[in-house]
Amino acid sequence: DRQTINAWCRMFFAINPFVQNAISLHSTYPISKLNIKCKDKTVENFFKKMIEETGLENICMEIAQQYYLLGEAFVYNEFDVNTGSWSRFVLQNPDYIVVLPSASGKPKIFIRPDEHLKKIVTSNSPKDVAERKAMSPFIIEAVKRGGNIPLDDFNVSHICRKNSPQETRGTGLPVSIFRQLMLFDQLRECKYYQAANMVNPVTIVTVGSPEYK
Repeated sequence: DRQTINAWCRMFFAINPFVQNAISLHSTYPISKLNIKCKDKTVENFFKKMIEETGLENICMEIAQQYYLLGEAFVYNEFDVNTGSWSRFVLQNPDYIVVLPSASGKPKIFIRPDEHLKKIVTSNSPKDVAERKAMSPFIIEAVKRGGNIPLDDFNVSHICRKNSPQETRGTGLPVSIFRQLMLFDQLRECKYYQAANMVNPVTIVTVGSPEYK
């Protein structure tokens, strides 16, 4: 299942230096600096300020890393109607995202509430009640109903690395070398046993007749 595959990708990224260096190189090398050029200096300064306030350069690197590692990135973009600009970009966990095909050809994207969100919606503690008041009513209603939370197409972006155009979800780069990585782990485990036996030699004891050892 997808959660297990994502867990393997994250694990190999954490413990295998070749996987980590390859993914990090793909993620950081293409992004050096964001420059905005416009004849209208007011427009140029507006977007430069938005890039600085949202930390867009760092977000782009995080999106690229998740794109290559897990094969997809779901970015929730918060729009401030008062300023007419994007105020925040939140990278969602693909393990909690549900993508369903639709008749329009554009998939519907939902987020599955985790246990922490369920606790906030159902708890009566003063801290959770205060946090619940700041949440959107449709999110609270969806969680109480036991369903997934729909994400507006205007606010969510799905950046997907597909193996074929018909797929709705992406595939990370490490998936193609899972078998090689597993074999490498088995060979390494074999060498661990050999090294341990050299440090602590096996004791052979004769039990009963000389044929049995």
